[in-house]
Amino acid sequence: MSLASMLLAGGIISSCGTSSDDLANNGNGIDGIVDRNDDNGTGVGNTGGDGKTLIEDSKEKKFIEETGQVLSSYLNAAETEQLTEVYKEITKLDKGELDDLADLLFEETAITRAYSEVINYHNVIVSATNVKGKYTASYGGKWKKIAESDNLIMEYTDSHNAVWLLTASAQGKMGRVYTDIRKESYTYSQTVQGDYITTYDKRYYIIEVPKVSNVLLTRNGEEKVKCQVNITAMNNTGENYNPTPLSSTEGNALVRITPQSDKETIVSTQFCYMPNKDGGVYANTTVQKNGKIIIKEKFRGSATTTSNEPLIGNAQNWDRFNENVKTSNAEGTVEVDILGRLQVHITVNEARPIFEAIDEAKDYREDETIVKNCATKMNNYTNGYLTNNGGDAHQAILKFGIKPSSKSVYMYNSDTYTDYYTYDITPILQFHDGSSYLVEDYFSETTFQNVYDKIETFLRNVENQLK
Repeated sequence: MSLASMLLAGGIISSCGTSSDDLANNGNGIDGIVDRNDDNGTGVGNTGGDGKTLIEDSKEKKFIEETGQVLSSYLNAAETEQLTEVYKEITKLDKGELDDLADLLFEETAITRAYSEVINYHNVIVSATNVKGKYTASYGGKWKKIAESDNLIMEYTDSHNAVWLLTASAQGKMGRVYTDIRKESYTYSQTVQGDYITTYDKRYYIIEVPKVSNVLLTRNGEEKVKCQVNITAMNNTGENYNPTPLSSTEGNALVRITPQSDKETIVSTQFCYMPNKDGGVYANTTVQKNGKIIIKEKFRGSATTTSNEPLIGNAQNWDRFNENVKTSNAEGTVEVDILGRLQVHITVNEARPIFEAIDEAKDYREDETIVKNCATKMNNYTNGYLTNNGGDAHQAILKFGIKPSSKSVYMYNSDTYTDYYTYDITPILQFHDGSSYLVEDYFSETTFQNVYDKIETFLRNVENQLK
């Protein structure tokens, strides 16, 4: 198990958010400056108007493209060099005594049931509270355990003699939840009586949720990644921490990433999931560079769910659980601000009819009329639009439409080929002059050639760093 994978695991277990000193500004994210006229050296001006009045559609389309150009100009692969270089070094290290951590992390229980074959059910409990000790390694070496500790401490000295320190702690046990991770294998053998029998091994992975989790990664004392998770309530049923549905969980989390230095890029994420509670659901993400906000996302909503039946042991019914989730209800709003220039607003008034329409459209993909009606139903429960420069004028509308697809099918009875059509629901961007575009087509490489080129160059450079 590598330092990178443990760091990733620390981020994955984050689930909900409200009560840390770092969760400041009532969940509004980190402070920063919104400069709508900052072109980041591109020479692109702000042609979006005052945001209070509609501008011509041709100007709005140009403004969206220009905003994409400024946004992509902030991509700089040099900022990822520290993380990609240390990642490559760590993956090449001898695991050494880290194998002991895997034994601590995974607890396994087995139940055998014999029918016409033998089925070994294994509940694999992933328990972060068991992973402790201080480990150290240097460039080109291997991991060694040097001391006992109440926390997990991993110290790595890289090829530049920079010291990376990962400290991870988990206290308390709130309960267990099932995951979608499962592994199955089988063997085919002959008994002494001459009968053939198949033995199946089925492993179901369950996460034991700690009450408090903290992960901090530093380089020479400078913070690179910080993750805080606090689970405040969890509805455990029965004994021995039987698995509980996520709908019964409350808590808070903060994830902050600083790739190169605090003067360059900071990603701050705060989110909370409290269904069936007045606190509802919220999520905020802020990306800032040189003290200026690049992207800011806000989500607010409320959720109620009928999935209050715990999934216990091997009797879990995933179909029933998924159906419960589909019949849950939610409402909420999403706002995304890009450079203070362009804002995207989406409101969902009621989620359940949208789920129903999506399912119906999938079941009747061949019927254009039914799929159109499903798209109309979804539009009745959603409201999406674009605004400029923080104003309230709806410069363009986001809605749902249908996308036809066709393929040629051979007809045996007539020995001919015929076109076979299916229809899918897809988001559409509609301007005031009546022109409308599939979102996937409008934001295509053809329309945003310069933006795509910069993104591809950035990704290619990062990929080369990892080689």
